[in-house]
Amino acid sequence: MAEKLQGVGQTTYDLPELERRERLRKLVAQQDAELADAPALERRERLRKLVAQQDAELADAPAVGQIVVEDLAASSELFYTEGSDDLKAETVQQCSEVGDDRPISGCKFAPNGKLLVSCGWGGMVSLWSSEQCRNLLKVRAHEERCTDVAWHPAATLSQSEESVNLATACADATAALLSAKGEVIQRLVGHTDRLARLAFHPMGRHLGTASFDATWRLWDVNTGQCVMEQEGHSRACYCVAFHPDGSLAASSGLDAIGRLWDCRTGRSIYVMEGHVKEVLALDFSPNGHQLVSGSADHSCKFRLHL
Repeated sequence: MAEKLQGVGQTTYDLPELERRERLRKLVAQQDAELADAPALERRERLRKLVAQQDAELADAPAVGQIVVEDLAASSELFYTEGSDDLKAETVQQCSEVGDDRPISGCKFAPNGKLLVSCGWGGMVSLWSSEQCRNLLKVRAHEERCTDVAWHPAATLSQSEESVNLATACADATAALLSAKGEVIQRLVGHTDRLARLAFHPMGRHLGTASFDATWRLWDVNTGQCVMEQEGHSRACYCVAFHPDGSLAASSGLDAIGRLWDCRTGRSIYVMEGHVKEVLALDFSPNGHQLVSGSADHSCKFRLHL
């Protein structure tokens, strides 16, 4: 196809000449059917006028058979609210570091704000100084790709470095509990498909994991045993989150719904509907009065004034 630029923000593509001829043939056939009983001279005169009319209409338009594609890049309209000059002047990139030889899938600040942990598809877990932007530790936690990482609620505050400080989720259907030095203390085995997201219970004694086996599980951090397995999604369970006081849990999945669970009884007490595509993000507000969900349908929904 021959490409031609026609005006600002438009690209036109010529269709084959054969298609133009085919369209003209159909036009002639249509006129013949409508004027089947008319004299030959009248039919020829009607066809001549029709062709002349078509030529006049297309004189200033793209040629017959052309497709006009709008070039969105030519639009100068902003799709966001631009910040002030003072804000842009104060926002600078401190550094850019390589955390894995494959894409980074998760990063979280430590409870004290002085450390940052990242994980990647290469199975690496890296620990960084958030103040100096310096790598402090890099270990391979999994042979398969890591899908998420989380800090223990008491890590960097009151938790000893030898105890569980971190948890990672992996595509091999396991989770790992790590010390602050990067040592794997325990592997949590039980899911039958790859893990997506994970979260520590606010009291720190349990860990929640969401899996593509359509379940989420609650694990005892000290023993590594699964104490609760929850089914409620028809497709992969993608996110799990806990209410700040630890009484409730929320899960969301690729079935476009979320569920609210009572952690004391294990019962599903509320179904969050409204999204039309996968629910890929979920979080409680710090005061526990709201729950927000983010979806592939481009929307965030705030709900549950508890």
